[in-house]
Amino acid sequence: MNNAKLLRIKFNGLANIPEEGLVIDFLPQANINHDEYIFNRNFVKLENNLYYPKVIIMTGANATGKTTILELINYALSLATGSPIAQDYKFVPLIKGELRIELIAYSDSFIFKNNYNIVISKGKLESKLDEFYAKEYNKKDLKNIFSMDNAENIVNFFDMELNPEGILLLRAQKVDFSFHY
Repeated sequence: MNNAKLLRIKFNGLANIPEEGLVIDFLPQANINHDEYIFNRNFVKLENNLYYPKVIIMTGANATGKTTILELINYALSLATGSPIAQDYKFVPLIKGELRIELIAYSDSFIFKNNYNIVISKGKLESKLDEFYAKEYNKKDLKNIFSMDNAENIVNFFDMELNPEGILLLRAQKVDFSFHY
């Protein structure tokens, strides 16, 4: 996916986090109109009615988990991009059996959702991409941008591999697709 933008990330299976999980939403909560976009330039316009912030700030008192959250985000992005993954993350003791990570991203007029399952095996993190959904962005349905009701789980239709350049290759019977993260 060229220049993919992370829209939301969700973690389930962490100690001290409610059952609904930890959700980090990168989209602005208030509607951004075109005049605001032109005026302040704090957002990148992805599509009509879809704006992405250039800067995100995380605040909180000392020892409240800001660094741990950043490590979780870094780990999830490493999974999605195929980057080398360090094994010394501080969040590992927080995993309750299995960690589920849901990434929702936008690229080239499509919304993508990746679901990963992570377990600790022999002291190392092992991950598996369970689901990889894709749907076309619909500007009229911005309220349901994270819903994948009409999306296809393309894990079931393609053989996937990550090449050395970090490009996810999806091979169907007669057509090759590639998405860059």
